Amino acid sequence: MPRKAIDFASVKRQISTFQVLGLIGWRAVQVYADTMRGPCPLHGSNSQKSRVFEACDDGFHCFKCGQSGDQLRLWALLSGLDIYNAACELCGKLDLPVPWLPRRPRQPRVARNREEAR
Repeated sequence: MPRKAIDFASVKRQISTFQVLGLIGWRAVQVYADTMRGPCPLHGSNSQKSRVFEACDDGFHCFKCGQSGDQLRLWALLSGLDIYNAACELCGKLDLPVPWLPRRPRQPRVARNREEAR
C-alpha cells in the first residue's frame, strides 16, 4: 500500500536540531552564539567533556565519526529508522501533526502514439 507523502521541508521548519537533542537528554559543553559543542550521541564519545559534536538550529556534524546532516537525519540515525518513519515518530514525540502533502488527483493516461490510441 502506498504511503502518504510527507512535507519534509515543513517538518524541518517546525523542529530544530536542539529539540531532537533535547529528546535524548544531550547536554552541550560549549555554547556559542548559535551553535553548541559536546559529546557525540551517535558514536558515543568516551568523555562527557568532549566537543567533537557540533549542533546548530538546522544541522549537526561530528568531527570524529564524520556523521552530519539535518535534524531529520539525526533522529533517523539515533532511532535506527528511515527518514519517513523518523519524521512521523519525531512529530509524534513532539506532539506535532505530521505535515502530509495533499494527494494529487490522478491524471487520465493519454495515448502516446496511434497504436496505443486504438
